[in-house]
Amino acid sequence: MSFANRREFLRASGAAAFSAAVQADLFAQSVDTPMPSGSAWDPGSVRHLLPTVSHNRILVKASFNAQLPSVPTLRVGETSVAGRMSDTRGEFWHFHVTDLRPARTYQLSIVGNQGRPLCEPWELATFPAPDDASPSAANGLIDFVFGEVWTRAGLSRRDRRFITLPCVAAADAEQPLRDHVYAALNSEDLSITEMRETVLHFAVYSGWPKASRFNMVVDEQWDRI
Repeated sequence: MSFANRREFLRASGAAAFSAAVQADLFAQSVDTPMPSGSAWDPGSVRHLLPTVSHNRILVKASFNAQLPSVPTLRVGETSVAGRMSDTRGEFWHFHVTDLRPARTYQLSIVGNQGRPLCEPWELATFPAPDDASPSAANGLIDFVFGEVWTRAGLSRRDRRFITLPCVAAADAEQPLRDHVYAALNSEDLSITEMRETVLHFAVYSGWPKASRFNMVVDEQWDRI
């Protein structure tokens, strides 16, 4: 594959994954990271590269031009994470890195067997840490929401899941989103198929940046279950 501007490659990757309907869980918003003007980036054997980032974690989904003979590794600074296969052919993989520092730029690279680079390294920055909420205010809100609102007649608990999930995703409320996604899946109020369809529908109306975070949380919580 010829050398390409990395920003253009990421943007094209996101569009291709959506238009070709490459597994609903493989889309994510391309992250527009700082890079030298006019620089070239060699994608190597990588076909699509779809990163998602929060203040303390990074999820990278990648597809490759051919089946990989061994498990690839994502290196983020001093941390290395083995990939998890997302298909049955060994062409689609995802890497989930946690416990990162907020507002920090990391160098990322994907390597194969014996550390062989599968693409040129690139940089990605985590977001600043969110502000802490007041514990007393949070406790009062929880009592009201779950003690009064969720117990009202008129909507089932399952119905309220479908309403609440897009609301917290749209508000960028990351911890509440984790809690609600886990609760919906663990209680079996929603299946993983219904959850992924919810993310896809949400993306159409709220945009890929918010939907990519939503999708990252779904992957994370599904792995827990």
